[in-house]
Amino acid sequence: MNWIKKTLKKYSATLFITVMVLFILESISSIAYYQLVKPVNYNISSTIEAILKVTGKPTSSSQYKKLVEINKKSSAEDMLYPNYLYEPQFHHPREFYSLSNIANSRIIGCDEAGYFNYWKSDEFGFRNPAKTYETHSDILLIGDSFTEGACENEMGTIAGYLRSSGLKVANIGKTGSGPLYQLATLVEYAPVYKNNKVVWIIFTANDLRNLREEKTTQLSAYLDASYSQQLVKNSEKVNKQLKGFLEKQISNSNRRMKNGLPLIVNTGYGESLDLIDAESKESFILREVASRILTEVKKIDSELKIVILNHHKYDKEIQELTSKVIKEFAVSRDIDYLEISREYLNKNKSMYTERGMHFNKDGYRAIGEEIRAWLDGEGNKVL
Repeated sequence: MNWIKKTLKKYSATLFITVMVLFILESISSIAYYQLVKPVNYNISSTIEAILKVTGKPTSSSQYKKLVEINKKSSAEDMLYPNYLYEPQFHHPREFYSLSNIANSRIIGCDEAGYFNYWKSDEFGFRNPAKTYETHSDILLIGDSFTEGACENEMGTIAGYLRSSGLKVANIGKTGSGPLYQLATLVEYAPVYKNNKVVWIIFTANDLRNLREEKTTQLSAYLDASYSQQLVKNSEKVNKQLKGFLEKQISNSNRRMKNGLPLIVNTGYGESLDLIDAESKESFILREVASRILTEVKKIDSELKIVILNHHKYDKEIQELTSKVIKEFAVSRDIDYLEISREYLNKNKSMYTERGMHFNKDGYRAIGEEIRAWLDGEGNKVL
């Protein structure tokens, strides 16, 4: 027994170090594995989340960067609100399905570029200068985060560049939205933003994944041409509802931060979608949505143009399918399209932020220049 005690005492330090090294290696391998399997558009630091899985402890304060910024730059008279995409899981089923942000408010975006971007919402909660809806625009933009201008300030966005080039632009793009959401936005708000052309920017990387989830929500009702929530008519009620919801969310998030708890989030889009289902299910819904969008554009005596935006990362086959479906639709309806190909984007990776999936200001400007040149020239074009 004595020799056992002496041996343990002699090698206890070595044993401790060995155990710690094994724990660290296990942690690193777990983080590395999580980096490989996490969704590409997951909106929480994957390293933080992986550490959570290993240690079982709440996330660190870095997860709360935007909340800290909101607390710091808000006052009772002038709140700063997060750029919010309606998440049905967080709302009562009889509430309005909000399609924009709080109207006439300061909005904080994301910080992929190394800084948070801020902007002031217009009278209907979109990213436009005040009273844009009172002017007849040359073009109306619809689409997702790339259309809205995620993570950049106004002059570093597609809409900002197009405005600087002399065009009158109304932008009703929304970060995180998919085709059904964009159809809904067009139904509710296009009659207010009078325009000559509607430019629909389709993001092939995740629009079918968005559609996978959107079809299970109230948004599917917009496939019926007679459906509307009358959001413009009910704008005061919609605004009040969303304002109350977001202020409660901020309050609850502050409670979580104070207690060292992680934020609650929706972790991604359409995780259950594979190429087989995309071909046999979602692609048919996308065609139906595209047809409905064309009908709505014609209702307001406008002309539809389509920009097909790919991504140099994301699933290649899903992107190719989405692009094929939309190009076939455009050709069959004599609609001009511009495709920003994966090949073009692979050659221009410097257009993206180093920390995320979106364009930096140079990337947005480059795409804005291509869209402007295409609009001036008309016809179909593939970059």
